[in-house]
Amino acid sequence: MFNSRIYKEYKESSSHQDFISLDRQPYYAAMSLILSIVFITAAVIQASRSKGFSKLQIGAYLTYAGLGSVLFGIATVFMANSFGVYV
Repeated sequence: MFNSRIYKEYKESSSHQDFISLDRQPYYAAMSLILSIVFITAAVIQASRSKGFSKLQIGAYLTYAGLGSVLFGIATVFMANSFGVYV
């Protein structure tokens, strides 16, 4: 009974449309990983060369670190989606 209901819902459901195709995801993973490394490196350089605290330096550091973190998260998702399918 339960299996037939699940099978019926599976057959009646609409097909899944990919937002980003699977063959392009490794490219996006590599690009976002490279960009995240660039932004995180810029944040580290910004933090290491500052002698004092100013709002502009803190804002620049938070911007670089935030963008680097977001891009690293995107790269992780794309790598898990694209490479995890083939493993």
